[in-house]
Amino acid sequence: MAQWGFASKLRKVVENADDIQFAQITNLSLPDQDADEVDLTSFDSADGYREFVQGLKDPGTVDVEAWFTKVFADEMQDDFNEGNINTYVIEFPNEEGVEFEAFVQSIGGEVPMEDGLSMEVTLKLTGKPEWKDDATEDTTE
Repeated sequence: MAQWGFASKLRKVVENADDIQFAQITNLSLPDQDADEVDLTSFDSADGYREFVQGLKDPGTVDVEAWFTKVFADEMQDDFNEGNINTYVIEFPNEEGVEFEAFVQSIGGEVPMEDGLSMEVTLKLTGKPEWKDDATEDTTE
């Protein structure tokens, strides 16, 4: 069944501490995964058609748009500076969601004259994202 994105959450899993749930998120993309193609065409390929199989998978990126908050800015900037790989969870209103490991690939924002201060962050996934039936389950073991 279709869902409304309102009230979805982004949080960073912190080992041996409470997770950091980021406030003022205005838009989240889901992982935009893709895979390489491997050409296995040979002289024996039927009817002159190329043959392909799936190659290595790229887990993609997640784009985060948010109103500027000091907590979000500090966390993202520190992780960008350190090159940290963290576990993140996007949780939907029905508590389903996706968990993934990622590093901050890019960080930026805008300071418009007649609108709110905003930030844009791209998280580059590393490894396979995991879709959860209950994204609130404890992910720190």
